Amino acid sequence: MPSGEMYAYSFIRGGGMNRLDQTVYQLSYDEDTGNLMLYVSGDCQGELISMEVGTEVMEKCYELVKRHKLYKSKGFYESSVMALDAPSSSFYVSFRNPSEFISGSGNMPDDIFEGINAVNQYLRSVVGDRKAEGHVDRVYNHDGIKGMHWTDGRITVITPDDSEEPLKKAARQLDDSSSTDISQMGYSRFKDGDRHYFVIHDYKNNMHRVFVSFDGSEKSLQEIQMRDAADMLFGTFTDNKGHRFAFSPDGKVSKDGAEPTELMIFGQNSRNPMIILDGHQMRSFKLTEKGVDFFGLQLPGDRADNSVPACSLIRVGDETNLWPVVNERFLTQPMLDKLSDDQLEQMLKSIHMHNTMPEGDFMWFSDIGEINHEVLMAEKKHREK
Repeated sequence: MPSGEMYAYSFIRGGGMNRLDQTVYQLSYDEDTGNLMLYVSGDCQGELISMEVGTEVMEKCYELVKRHKLYKSKGFYESSVMALDAPSSSFYVSFRNPSEFISGSGNMPDDIFEGINAVNQYLRSVVGDRKAEGHVDRVYNHDGIKGMHWTDGRITVITPDDSEEPLKKAARQLDDSSSTDISQMGYSRFKDGDRHYFVIHDYKNNMHRVFVSFDGSEKSLQEIQMRDAADMLFGTFTDNKGHRFAFSPDGKVSKDGAEPTELMIFGQNSRNPMIILDGHQMRSFKLTEKGVDFFGLQLPGDRADNSVPACSLIRVGDETNLWPVVNERFLTQPMLDKLSDDQLEQMLKSIHMHNTMPEGDFMWFSDIGEINHEVLMAEKKHREK
């Protein structure tokens, strides 16, 4: 066993035909900050989870390397079988004072793999149930949707059995109310906590519609509407008089640090919320390139397309990441309706690309980023017609 201090561990399985089929375990110190960083591949394609950890993690890995005698690895192990375009595995352990290393690759023996798996399982336990930004669980079967209620934020659909056909028909009829043709349609299914998502892809009309599960009650639909609004507005804004408005994820707003108040209020028999901002009732809001416009109540004689805002706010934050919602949750149609054309472009530019390897070997959209990119591009083309 090397006598120096262990300062890095890595195990990589990858290569071959699918560049996104990567298994990554890496524990190393960041050269710029000196922080000990852990990188572990997630359960979703292209997902890489990164987190800062304490030195006790490196100490535990040192103990496992020593216990399983990984220092006996002889480096490259040649295989008697040549597999073309197949993924390969390798591990590397670095020491300093003095500088030494342990490595292994190729057709490694079982006892070496046993030690590697012990280290990897420990690092996986450190990560726990964390997921990287924008990654959610993909679901590849129909089980569990019988009798479920779904909404795209406008219409509601019930799936009486385990088929997605009612969702496809509902999405197609948004374009043609009399059509029952569900050919040239596909879907992607996700689960994020207790929330289920069906994304219907209408390839014929280049449309993508996000359906969210709910329990069928009016209250649940209202909660979805409030969450949509809260996620779009979450952050701090200022008006032209220098007042600061802080919108929270629970659908409340605070002015100049005062006690938060409800932004959206639902009437007893109303599905549409009443928006209350700074003591004034608003009918709607729309995101802009710099912030958000709120529109006042329409009075008798007002034009239906009245577009003069009653209040305009400018978002306070990093100009390169003004709207983090696009990387954190799927955009439903009512959320898209809140976007101006300029903001739609800004949302597209705000979608993050993620590394599949700590060294930035390959860039990829997360699950949420991929769907939102498709949804935003389809909305952009729809508006251009």
